[in-house]
Amino acid sequence: MKLFPRVFIAWALLLLWMPVRAQKHVASFFVRADTTHACADTVIVQPGTCNGTYFGDLLIRYTIDKSGTAVTCALFLASHLIGLHTLNATDTLYSFKVKLGFTWAKGSITLQLRRASLLSTLSGSFRYSVQANNTWFEFTGDLAGWYITD
Repeated sequence: MKLFPRVFIAWALLLLWMPVRAQKHVASFFVRADTTHACADTVIVQPGTCNGTYFGDLLIRYTIDKSGTAVTCALFLASHLIGLHTLNATDTLYSFKVKLGFTWAKGSITLQLRRASLLSTLSGSFRYSVQANNTWFEFTGDLAGWYITD
């Protein structure tokens, strides 16, 4: 009979301790999620802004000029700048095949400019390595969209 009160007290303390631990875990999760970067993390962007997306070992960082008619793309492999190209109305395709050590990426990035009321897009179709697990993946889709203002 003396064991029951001790087990009950231990169980009650455990229940009281668990929500506190969960709150600390949730709070630390939100602190990491709110970390700001030099570039915005949005899909529909404003002209004059910068954004970047990681694909395995590949980082594609792009800057859209203030008019929305030119985009400068920078490619990074394992945090090293390895490709740089500016896309505009007369040069809409950036084909690349880059390698750094065991990391690599190959494919293309395409600029599609549209009139002010329609969404202009930056699209990609490429393969990239993931050195951590010695594999590669393929991406085909839009990287960003924006509206050109008159």
